Amino acid sequence: MKNRDFTNQLGEYFDVFLLDIKCAKPNTISSYADSFAILFEFFYEQKKKTHTTIAYKDFTPQLFDEYILWLKNSKGYADSSIHPRFSALVSFLKYASRRNMSALHAYSAVVGAEIPKTYRTEFPYFSLDETKILLKLPNPNRYLGDRDLVLLSFLYETAARAQEVCDLHVKDIRFGSPTKVKLTGKGGKVREIPIAPDVSDLLRYHIKRHGLNSPAHRSDSLFASQTNEKMTRLALGALLLSMSTWLNRKTKICLKRKTIRLTVFDTVKRFIWQNLEHRLFISATFSDMHIFPQQKYMPALGRLPLQKR
Repeated sequence: MKNRDFTNQLGEYFDVFLLDIKCAKPNTISSYADSFAILFEFFYEQKKKTHTTIAYKDFTPQLFDEYILWLKNSKGYADSSIHPRFSALVSFLKYASRRNMSALHAYSAVVGAEIPKTYRTEFPYFSLDETKILLKLPNPNRYLGDRDLVLLSFLYETAARAQEVCDLHVKDIRFGSPTKVKLTGKGGKVREIPIAPDVSDLLRYHIKRHGLNSPAHRSDSLFASQTNEKMTRLALGALLLSMSTWLNRKTKICLKRKTIRLTVFDTVKRFIWQNLEHRLFISATFSDMHIFPQQKYMPALGRLPLQKR
C-alpha cells in the first residue's frame, strides 16, 4: 500500500495553505511549484521514483547533498539559483512537520542541508553619462516610442520593480505638489512615493495621449502592452532587451531592470542629487536638448510635445 501522506499534504499546502492562509502571491506559488517540479525530476532520474511514491523518509541529509550536486552538474544551476529551490522545500516541510510527525526528520534534514554560499559582487551601476544615453534611447516618433520614453523615465525616477510597474493603474497616480505614486510590492505591501515635477508632466502627457484621463479609465493599466492589455514582466523584459541590444552595439552598457532600480538606490544613498557633478550633468543635458529652462530633471521632457503650464 502506497504512503500518500507526502502527496496529500503537498496538495493541501498549495491549495489551502498558500492560497487561503498565507495569501501568497501568484508569482510565489508559481516559483514554489517550479521547485517541486524540479525535485520530482530529480527523484525520477536519480532514484527511479515517481512523485506518487515519494515519502518523508526519503528526505535525508545524503539525499539533499545529492540533490545539490545534481542541480549544479546536471541542470547547470548557479549557487545563487539553488537557494530559491530550497526555500520552497523548507517552507513546505516546516508546514508538514507541524501536522505530521513523520515529516519532522525531513524538516530537520532540509534545514541542516549545506547549501552553497553566495557572495555579493559589486553591481555595475550606471554612470551619469550612461544614464544620459539611456534616457535618450526611446524614439517618440515611432510606434509606442512615447510610451517607452515615459516608462523608462518612470522606472529611473521611482526605482520600481518590474511587477510593480506592471500592476500600476491610472488611479495609483495622485497629481499634486508633489505628485505621488502608489506602488504595491511583494507581499501586497503598499508604499507611496513622491516623484519629480518633470516626471509628473511626462505622466500627464502619457495619460492624455493614450486616452486614460476620463473617470472610466481610472482602473486601466497605466502602461499597456501593444494589444492594450496589462503589461507583463516578460513584455517589460523584452522591451529592455531590445534597448540592451542596441546599447551593446554602441557602448559597453549592459541594461537590466535591476540595473536601473539599483542605480537609483545607489544614487539616493550617496546623495548624488545634491552634488556638483550631478548639477553640472543636468545643466549640460538640458542645454544640449534645448528644453524648457524651468525643468530640472528629465531629458525626456524635451522630446515630447509638452506645453508650459
